[in-house]
Amino acid sequence: MTSEPVCVGPDTSIAEAEALLERHDFNALPVASAKRELLGIVTKLDLLRAFRFTDDHMFPPYEQVMAEPVRRVMTVDATTVTPRTPLTRVLETLVRTRSKSLPVAASWSA
Repeated sequence: MTSEPVCVGPDTSIAEAEALLERHDFNALPVASAKRELLGIVTKLDLLRAFRFTDDHMFPPYEQVMAEPVRRVMTVDATTVTPRTPLTRVLETLVRTRSKSLPVAASWSA
């Protein structure tokens, strides 16, 4: 947990989010407004979802997909915990939601 987390905005490109995930070896990034309000979370799996194959696009246009904003693939209703959430509850939540990480949010709903 950090008081100044690495965040992206909803208009951040998928390419920028992927670069941050790789640079910091994160599984997910909070998506925040300009006022630092949590809007959602974007995970590595969310980024892969941008490349869904369709009948029209067996090979999605890579550059076009990577330029799209994370708001297109982010999880809006992110499960959060607070700094005071007991570790056992955090672990239960990780298992229940099948997540690798959860945003710790003091002022957001838990």
